[in-house]
Amino acid sequence: MFSTLKFRLGYSIHRPKVLKYYDEFQLNNSMSIEKINEYQNNKLKHMIKYCYDNIPYYQELFKSLNLKPNDIETKEDLNKLPILTKEILKKNIEKFYPKDNNVKYMNAASGGSTGHPLKYRISQDSYNAGFALLYRGWGFADYKLGDKVAIVAGGSLVKKEMSFLNKAKDYMYSFKHYAAYAMDEKMLHDYVTDMIQWKPKFIRGYPSTIYPLAKYIEKHNLEDKFNITGVFTTSEMLFPMHRDYISKLFNCKVFNTYGLHDGGITAFECKNQDGLHIDIERSILECVNSDGQNIYNEEGKILATTLLDFSMPLLRYDSGDLGVLSEDLCTCGCQRPLLKELRGRITDILHLNGKTIGSPALVTVMGTTSVEQYQIIQKKGENKLLFRIQTKKKSKKDEDFIKKSLFSQVGTLEIVFEYVNEFSYPNGEKHKLIILEEND
Repeated sequence: MFSTLKFRLGYSIHRPKVLKYYDEFQLNNSMSIEKINEYQNNKLKHMIKYCYDNIPYYQELFKSLNLKPNDIETKEDLNKLPILTKEILKKNIEKFYPKDNNVKYMNAASGGSTGHPLKYRISQDSYNAGFALLYRGWGFADYKLGDKVAIVAGGSLVKKEMSFLNKAKDYMYSFKHYAAYAMDEKMLHDYVTDMIQWKPKFIRGYPSTIYPLAKYIEKHNLEDKFNITGVFTTSEMLFPMHRDYISKLFNCKVFNTYGLHDGGITAFECKNQDGLHIDIERSILECVNSDGQNIYNEEGKILATTLLDFSMPLLRYDSGDLGVLSEDLCTCGCQRPLLKELRGRITDILHLNGKTIGSPALVTVMGTTSVEQYQIIQKKGENKLLFRIQTKKKSKKDEDFIKKSLFSQVGTLEIVFEYVNEFSYPNGEKHKLIILEEND
């Protein structure tokens, strides 16, 4: 197929290692769970030895814990190490760089939900492998290299203005980018008109950008102009009401994805949609309780241990995300570990009357109302919530239900409702379910 040859030609010129990794990783698809564990343990032993010999922070840490490289030979041995937080990483960032400094790397930054970016390094190898894993993950939705993909996203996925080089790459890879900066009716009209003419096979973007796109298409009765095979959502929590609506509108499955760039974790849903298959090549994913012990089938912190990035190795790095790791394997035949559920970020938690309530519970409550999109704002230390709501029609019944549900869990508090016509993202930010504000 011409589009596949064009895709491969583009990468063979621009980043040939992406193709090398893609073809190599495709061979791992049939690995048994026993082979997967062996594969990761071998990579882990190599990384631990490298950290012990080359990374100042880990040299000091291992010495303080009286540990040698052969004390950590399997994934289960990782619990001998403490959890690495973003605060520790930021404070000691230069100690995470290798002494020889011969590893080719790129500088990167993650915005994070707090708005305080973490600047970090990512090796060229890990960066290239990340793209290879992305394309392999899309394969769960029958994506083939060179298929047309419309990308509707904000600052982390597309710049405001594309250079000639980026436009050329989009042509070679059969991508088209649609920036999600303050999308209004005119912008949506232009995007939809262009997509109808271009005929993408897949759409990728934030749920908060694909949702208004779908609403516009329905509003103007343009559903029959699209023939979409799958929709990939990324970077935000995918809520059931958005998944159901987008899936129905485009008459295809919506595939959730998870990526932690600084930790090298990626995970993708297959058509069974019984969890996200965790990629094994770049990182080890753990879910742990408050004591740092591995747990399954219950909510825990997601930790990452990098296996391929030698420019700034991270061991048991706290992603700031919450999830549920399954002990079961998917019936689709792929035996990679399953991230059963994503539960959002640790910061997506409200503290009210001495109790806590997280985004999963809020999603359940709001999913039974007529609300289309919402945002909850709390000032630090106050038992007061502002619900910012987008809906077709205000409903006293919905307001009473929300109050009753929350009161039954955390006691009485002040709840204010504010209605908006739409949510806008002037700087291409992701949609936040919960905003915790500092007091004036």
